[in-house]
Amino acid sequence: IPLPDGYAIPAGEALVLKPGGKHIMLIDLVKPLQPGDEFNLTVNFDNGESFELTVPVLDMQMTMPMPDAQHDHGQDHGDAKAEEDSHDHDQGDAEMKEESHSHDQGHMTQSEATMAAIQALPISAVHKLDEALHAGEAMDLNAALETVHELKEKLHAASWPDELKEAVGAIRAKAEALHAALSNNDLNAAKALAAELHDLLHQLEGH
Repeated sequence: IPLPDGYAIPAGEALVLKPGGKHIMLIDLVKPLQPGDEFNLTVNFDNGESFELTVPVLDMQMTMPMPDAQHDHGQDHGDAKAEEDSHDHDQGDAEMKEESHSHDQGHMTQSEATMAAIQALPISAVHKLDEALHAGEAMDLNAALETVHELKEKLHAASWPDELKEAVGAIRAKAEALHAALSNNDLNAAKALAAELHDLLHQLEGH
C-alpha cells in the first residue's frame, strides 16, 4: 500500500526494508537498472535531516543459495571408481548420489524459472495502479484493465512449483476480482482490491 507520508520509526527502533515486507519501490526510472550498477538514494526525515545512500543493483538470482552438490558427487564418484573391484556397494552409493545431484540441478533450474516468472509479472504497474486509486487520481481505465489482464495472463502462462501454487491462486482470485471491479467502474472496491493484490505480489517476491 503506498504511504505518501513515509514510514513512522519509533525512537530507539529500526526499520527493516526487504522484499515481501516494507520496501521502497523505484518507479518512472529514466533508464533501466542493470546488475552491477549503483545509484544514489536520499532518505528524508521529518526532522529535516537526510541520509545519503549508495545502492548497488543486484541480480536476484545471484542472491539465491545454490546447493553445493557438485563437489560431494565428484568426490564420492571418484572414490567408488578407484575401488570398484572390491566395493560394489560404494559404487551403488555413488550412483545414488549422482541421481540426487541430477535432482538438485533440476531444482535449481526450477528455482531460476520461478524467479524469472516472478520478475516478468507487472508488479510495478500494479503498484502504480494501487497508488493512483488511493490518491484518487484520474486514471486510464482501459490501461488499468490491461495491467490486470497482463498479470492474469502471465500468472496462467508460468509453471509454478507446488509450494507457491496456493499463493499464486490467491493472486489470481484477487486479480479476477479487481478486473471485475474496474470493469464495473467500482473504484471503491477496486481501491481495496488493488492494495491487497499489491501486497500479495510482494509476498510472492519474498519467497
